[in-house]
Amino acid sequence: YRSRIATDETLIPMAKLTVQNDRADSQPPSILNARFEPAEITAGESAKLIFQAVDNDPAFSPQHFCERALHREWFRHMRTDVPKNAEIDPTEYAIHACTSPKKRPDGAWEVAVTTYIGLPPGDYSMDLRVKDLVGNMSKPETVLLSVNSTQPTDTVGPKIITIKTDRATYKPGEKGSVLIQATDDLSGVSDHAAYRIRSFCRASMVTHNSVEDDVNMNDRILICDGTLKKMNNDWYALDFQLPDQVPSGEYFLPEISLADNVGNRTFLTSAKNRTSVGNYKDLYNELETNVPVLSVNVTN
Repeated sequence: YRSRIATDETLIPMAKLTVQNDRADSQPPSILNARFEPAEITAGESAKLIFQAVDNDPAFSPQHFCERALHREWFRHMRTDVPKNAEIDPTEYAIHACTSPKKRPDGAWEVAVTTYIGLPPGDYSMDLRVKDLVGNMSKPETVLLSVNSTQPTDTVGPKIITIKTDRATYKPGEKGSVLIQATDDLSGVSDHAAYRIRSFCRASMVTHNSVEDDVNMNDRILICDGTLKKMNNDWYALDFQLPDQVPSGEYFLPEISLADNVGNRTFLTSAKNRTSVGNYKDLYNELETNVPVLSVNVTN
């Protein structure tokens, strides 16, 4: 291993773990009879993803399941709030199946699928895979869901109006919330921070008073809640926990992103330096917003 501090040349031997098992599972599961029921719906309706899975483990259940069906021509539905010459295309119109599969009486697995108004009509394709307990991955099985819609396609990301915390000053060890006021014109703001990842840190607050070579100062206050909590009106909350030993000082939130329920993402960013002030910029259209960069104080 090498230290993340550039001036530290200490080399630490890699850690190794030896596992002995005469009954090792190296056989991947296989998928049978995968389908959506119904196979054709209208945007805003629900469906079910149903499949059978066979594995050498009689107690098999799909692990860390989170799949998506991507619109076959998602790139033809252009964002109206992003320049046509933008280097980043922040949208992939998709339908997500990110809940744990339930075992049905007939032995098949069932996953609830929710769709939203604002999805573009067309065929959505899923390369379905399942993984067993030790990580063996099945071969993909392609499943199609046809979506009809007479509604306009949602081509605008959520509008972030305000970002603040529940108070301006915190003490080490306290809990807090980042409060976000946001709206979306059609499909609504998604409460998922990201798909395919169940446990992660959405963002972190960084310090204004960074010490040279102390790269950990950027990880002092992590925001590791995967759910955006809906409050009243257009307000949402992200909870965070301050460590007991967090250094005192002023911290700011360098970036934040929200997605709507059809996949349009808005990403606000700021200058990542010790004197980051002013307003956030929209990463995708490079325009400055009127949302001030969030800043909080930690005091003993």
